[in-house]
Amino acid sequence: MDVAWTLPNGGTVYCEVKLSEWEFGTARNLPKYKNKLEAIYRNGLRPLVPAEYLEIDTFRAHYQILRNVFLLSSDPKHRLVFLLPERNIRVRRKLERVMQDLRPNARQRVRVVFIETLLQSLVTDKRLSRSLRDHVAAVQAKYVP
Repeated sequence: MDVAWTLPNGGTVYCEVKLSEWEFGTARNLPKYKNKLEAIYRNGLRPLVPAEYLEIDTFRAHYQILRNVFLLSSDPKHRLVFLLPERNIRVRRKLERVMQDLRPNARQRVRVVFIETLLQSLVTDKRLSRSLRDHVAAVQAKYVP
């Protein structure tokens, strides 16, 4: 999770940003992450993901995504946003596979937002100051070819 903000209802939005990374992190150290799965993640993830994601090999292969999904477990008001470039097909495909497998109570609280769409909407939003729109345009020029 890269950034978080509090909602008026008391929930939190957690945001995982993938601007230039080409994959989600995996868990390589089997004993360490087997312990983490049992001690930290299993009970929180159980109502959010199918049982196959709680098998150690699948858990390790999807560790960074599941670690973020786990953040939803402590409060039904929590939300999760994955912010990434639309053209990052490798990250998109892995995320889409997990997203389609999430249980409905988790899936409805997770959003995928493409950086290109977000930046374009901010650049054209006349409610924002000119200086802020210019700053967003500079970010857009850097990250959206």
